[in-house]
Amino acid sequence: MEIPITSSAPVIEEALAAHAAFGDSAYILRQLQSVFTKRLERVAEDVQPAAGLLPAFMAADAETRYRITGNTVIRCAVEHAYNQLETGNTVGLSLAECGAVLDSVALHLAGGKTGTPFENGAFPLERLSDDPRHGWVWHEDYPDNALGAAFRKIMALEYGDGLCSISAAQLAMLRQGEALLSALLPRLSASALSHVHLIGCFPDRGFWKGKVSSSQIRVGGTIFLNQALLQNPWCTAEHLLHEALHQKLYDFRHGHSLLDVDAPQEDAPRVVSLWNAQEFSRANHWDTHRAFAAFHVYVQLALLAKLAEQRAPELEARFGRFCGMVESRKAFDRAWYLGKELLAGCSAHLGLAGVRMREWLMEVLGCLGDQPPPDGAYVHLMLDLYEREANRIGSVLDSDKDAARIFARNLVPAAKQELAAARNILSAIGAEPTLRQLERDVADRVGDDLSGRFAHVRRLIAQALRSASIDGFTLNTRAPDTVDADRMVRSMVEHGSDSLYLMQTNVPRLVAGAKRRAVDLRFTSSCQDDVGRLLSVLAAGVGDGGRILEIGTGAGVGLAWIVTGLHGRCAVDVVSIEGDRRLAASVAELDWPANVRFEIADACEWMTKLHDFDLVFVDAAPVKYGDIEPLLATLRPGGILVVDDLCTPPGSDSVDVEERNRLRTELMYHPALQAVDLDWSTRVVMATKIHPGKAAAIEERAAPAKVLADAAL
Repeated sequence: MEIPITSSAPVIEEALAAHAAFGDSAYILRQLQSVFTKRLERVAEDVQPAAGLLPAFMAADAETRYRITGNTVIRCAVEHAYNQLETGNTVGLSLAECGAVLDSVALHLAGGKTGTPFENGAFPLERLSDDPRHGWVWHEDYPDNALGAAFRKIMALEYGDGLCSISAAQLAMLRQGEALLSALLPRLSASALSHVHLIGCFPDRGFWKGKVSSSQIRVGGTIFLNQALLQNPWCTAEHLLHEALHQKLYDFRHGHSLLDVDAPQEDAPRVVSLWNAQEFSRANHWDTHRAFAAFHVYVQLALLAKLAEQRAPELEARFGRFCGMVESRKAFDRAWYLGKELLAGCSAHLGLAGVRMREWLMEVLGCLGDQPPPDGAYVHLMLDLYEREANRIGSVLDSDKDAARIFARNLVPAAKQELAAARNILSAIGAEPTLRQLERDVADRVGDDLSGRFAHVRRLIAQALRSASIDGFTLNTRAPDTVDADRMVRSMVEHGSDSLYLMQTNVPRLVAGAKRRAVDLRFTSSCQDDVGRLLSVLAAGVGDGGRILEIGTGAGVGLAWIVTGLHGRCAVDVVSIEGDRRLAASVAELDWPANVRFEIADACEWMTKLHDFDLVFVDAAPVKYGDIEPLLATLRPGGILVVDDLCTPPGSDSVDVEERNRLRTELMYHPALQAVDLDWSTRVVMATKIHPGKAAAIEERAAPAKVLADAAL
């Protein structure tokens, strides 16, 4: 029986909004302003515009200091300048750009204006509401002045993509969401939104595709919402609060450390958010800060959702049909799980503030009236992921007939595999009646259409597993001591999730395993998927008895693409050389076929022993930027060479730029190669070694062109 919370909600809300350290926004913002002032004072020692701004900032009224401290661009300008002066780290706005931002603020204040020139300048931005503590909404027509240009650069650095303007109807929906949020949680929403100075909306494409909302500690004061979200006040209200609470916690972290300052950063503990897919990057393996941020949000979303569910009948006349908001029980379960996991796996990593805030939030959670899951239970969280993915793939199949045809050949074996796993689980716990009911339901409602009805198969499996659970949280209470039924469910869900993700991204399972190994090894230099697909195409063309060489194993991603291109053929020898013993040993643990051989060696020395390869992929800097003749000697005539990462990344020094340009020129004009420069992906040069007898004529033709190219370097 659900316990009404409307009577106790004001007390819980007051606790969340007014706790002296963790909830009181006035206190958190004072601490933030103190840190900002100290950093501005340090920057003022070396940056003249900061020296000009400092006295004006100190003399400004409280509202203006609040707006300056909270503004994303001004905060970043001070932060980036401070980091450059203290650490020499030049990532971010340059000192000149920081100075231009701070100078514009000083001029603004000198003109007797309040606030900042960002929202109180010549370009009028729309506001979330009339509440003086609410922020503004970004518009793409904002001029490219010092603040506008800096904001766009910050977006490019942190997200790699831009924002969009929203229509009048979308702005009205955004305001409806805020009004609904204020109607449900007036005190808490006012507190959270006081940390939001700007709302940026993004299109559902490019980098942003599939994202609902976002925020970052490095982009303090701004939250980001998908413009497609702005169709439903209930959903909008949830995500406004969600991201505003993140900003509130980020502001808290500027004045207090949640983590123990002496805690080691290497091999830091991770919390697995079981209701999310791991994808390639183990995206659901959260560090302590991220897990804590989600815990902080879900506790408060549980209160919001519970109030929304109970008050929906009275509010629907004003805000429309209640839909789109997270279920209160799901929010509660996720919060409870995260709170317990932070204690079990991360307690030694938490500082005093983190320990006490976790305890306080768990106490608040206990006041919501929900029955918590047993310790260690997680089947309900796994089935949440299982059904959400079923709904997502169902929507794709219903709306895209081409995708349905493409996926059909993979969905049938996937459905059979998941049904077999469900049968094994139900048999293992002795749930024979439930198993028989599942078989009847599949026969009656699905029949032979396992691909077209894949989503329905999953729903039937989830329904069966839930009905087999005594409490809805675990199956182990029904299982013999020798059977871990919960682990069997997790294995089924995670394998099924991987299969769907690989199907949708068209990435082979071996490549996915290598990508995850790269994450585990903190290796960030793996070849891009575009290059990997090219390698697999070229590998497929190497005949039986052929040989393939990779120089620079790394985490094994490029090698996995090569092996995938062979499609199980073991009559092609594959050699991969890696100088880092730790990397090579770790990668060798993956499930490689017998024709793959690893060599732990200095590639520059080892190459002299290698000859007659049909395909050579070079992904090791010492080999790329040294003498290329030993490298070319590894190729047989007609063999293909692939060299990637020849583009110049932002921030590269002149030596790096010169090395890449010289290598590209040497390859393009070498008399023994027929080469093409592909300005694509990370920029690739692909070359074929010319057969003897043909090279001399080509060398004669290429010599003048190379002279011109060398002169251009």
